[in-house]
Amino acid sequence: MKKFIISTVFAACFSLFGIDITGNGKALADIAIPEKPVSSVRFAAEELQKFIEHMSGVRLDIVSKNSPRKFTNRIHIGYGAVPADKHQFAWRIKAEKNDLYLHGNDREVQIQKGDKRDISEYWSSTPSGTLLAVYQFTDEFLKIRFVRPGDAGIIAPAKKTISVNNVDKEGHPRLVSFH
Repeated sequence: MKKFIISTVFAACFSLFGIDITGNGKALADIAIPEKPVSSVRFAAEELQKFIEHMSGVRLDIVSKNSPRKFTNRIHIGYGAVPADKHQFAWRIKAEKNDLYLHGNDREVQIQKGDKRDISEYWSSTPSGTLLAVYQFTDEFLKIRFVRPGDAGIIAPAKKTISVNNVDKEGHPRLVSFH
């Protein structure tokens, strides 16, 4: 009984320093994106939404960053603390107080109709750091794994409660592209 009380108090104190995303099968946060996000930022938000739903059964709302808060906690996708690294695929994961920021260097690259250049030129030059931040977060903090392409290949631990401790880390991929 004594161990149970101590572990309960420890767990309660530990959650005070983290951001609760879901709790006992209910949403405790939403996902906020810029008013006019580039396509990779919108996709990153949808990916995170899908992974959290896959793990917990809870579908978080994707809202505009200017929307009033429905929850105390919020996940900010595509804006926030910019990575110090200016690499075109740099990303940053920062969690503090009630906010989790998944952000990176992003820019939309448009393909002009009738352009004869190879599509891979555009893909390799399209910064999508926010999407990489989401994938880094899902890999490192949510422990999601991919065993084959498509949604059927997603392996995620089942958790009704998802929370993240305070963190501030950034980076960029070791392998940017290959030809």
